[in-house]
Amino acid sequence: MSIKTRRLLFYSSIILFLLLGSFLVLNSRGYHLDWRTLQFEATGGIYLSSTPAKVTITLEEKSIKNQTGLFQRGTLIDNLAPDTYPVQVQLEGYSLWQKEIPVKSGAVSVFDAIVLVPDEEALPTASMAARAMVAAGRHLALETGGGVSLNGTTVLGHEIITLTESGSLLTRSTATGNYYLANAFETDENLNLTLTFNNLKRDILGLPGAIDIKKILPYPYSDRRFVVSTERAIYLLDTERLTIEQIALGTSDFYIQGSNGVAWMEESTIRLFNLPLRTNNLAVDLGVIDPDEVGKIQNTSKGWLILDGSGRLLLFSGNREPEVLAKAVVDFSLAPNGEYVAMESVSGPMLIYGFTEESTAQVELPSSIQEFAWFKDSAHLLVLSGGKLIFTEVSEALSLNQVTLGIEVYAFSYAPGSNSVQFSTPQGIFLKKIII
Repeated sequence: MSIKTRRLLFYSSIILFLLLGSFLVLNSRGYHLDWRTLQFEATGGIYLSSTPAKVTITLEEKSIKNQTGLFQRGTLIDNLAPDTYPVQVQLEGYSLWQKEIPVKSGAVSVFDAIVLVPDEEALPTASMAARAMVAAGRHLALETGGGVSLNGTTVLGHEIITLTESGSLLTRSTATGNYYLANAFETDENLNLTLTFNNLKRDILGLPGAIDIKKILPYPYSDRRFVVSTERAIYLLDTERLTIEQIALGTSDFYIQGSNGVAWMEESTIRLFNLPLRTNNLAVDLGVIDPDEVGKIQNTSKGWLILDGSGRLLLFSGNREPEVLAKAVVDFSLAPNGEYVAMESVSGPMLIYGFTEESTAQVELPSSIQEFAWFKDSAHLLVLSGGKLIFTEVSEALSLNQVTLGIEVYAFSYAPGSNSVQFSTPQGIFLKKIII
């Protein structure tokens, strides 16, 4: 072999070593060679975490080892070339979760709130049908043609206003307009809140004359104290100490905020009253918005959400001009984690706005929305649509996973933080477990 040939082989080996070494190093650092363009690009991954945890995972019909264990929750599928991958998460006896997941270069697509719903039949809890129902803690209030019942016992009133976890039920009579307070442990003792309010208003505040209550709700932390509004004022009512206090004049509506606040519109501003500290502060100036055109307000960590009369959902943050999050909105609800807001739209689909992403996603439903509520994980919604009670995930990724929990449903109630939901059908009241 000539010197020239040996040199050629030597230098060729060095070049091959450098190329192969570079390829291995780049591959070990998460780079993939795209043979179409002959260029290296960063690989991506998919992270999956589910309830239940011990599930079977397949990617492109290939089994993936579930990495969930004592010291790790969830499974990371890494070193994937940028593309779209069909993924399935399944467990016998549970609903199937499947999605076409896009993987981007150098990023991980995270799905850390997958819920597989058990295939168990809903458990019947009562034989009567209810047109409205509210569950809280271990207590259940039903609104039927015969009136209102609390844990199976009939109480005064025809409409359910609210039910607390301690078992205090607030109702209203459609015949007289009076409000009543019942307790799950003393259902035969019903307090006439309207009469109590008017007597204390006369005796303590010196304001004679019976007036109608427009709205009444319990404190967030006490079901013996209430915020009450009439056509012209807002009051604080304590049914235990039998005291009353007027906190606002010239306004007729209010909104409970968080665990200790109550807000109301005053001219073109929002006032926020701290119930424990008893302080009244200016929260935000709404500028030219007519207070009579405000349908709902909600304080968030990002600012104030305002639903105006034209159906616009506005976000007031600091001194900036309000941001229009959506139009043609009927109602909205803030997620438990405060990071998302669900909006019922006139056009049909549910709109989900994420404050962190500053983007809006759609949740398609079979019909118009009758009721909706956030599930405790802030990643799913319970929606009553066209008589179907649907458990749907909330995600910007397409092909949303939805599970029908009940059909011919009149109404449902979800107690915040619960693993189950109760609903009413012509056959009676049923309880459906979402997480076992």
